[in-house]
Amino acid sequence: MMYLDRDSHVHTNFSQDANPNASFQAYIDEAQRKGITQITFTDHIDFDAAHPLFQTPINYDEYIASFNEVKQ
Repeated sequence: MMYLDRDSHVHTNFSQDANPNASFQAYIDEAQRKGITQITFTDHIDFDAAHPLFQTPINYDEYIASFNEVKQ
């Protein structure tokens, strides 16, 4: 069995369907504990979403600021 050293589909707490504790930093901490060296964040940005859960857009300024705090 082959394991990847990255996770390529995670939703942070900026996505309406994610765990409220799923911050960028929480994912990074967990990845480091597991030896994962790369993460791809795939938060929802749904335009014209049919489901009411996804009709409220994320706060882009807060998202980018939060990401910039941990990107290194």
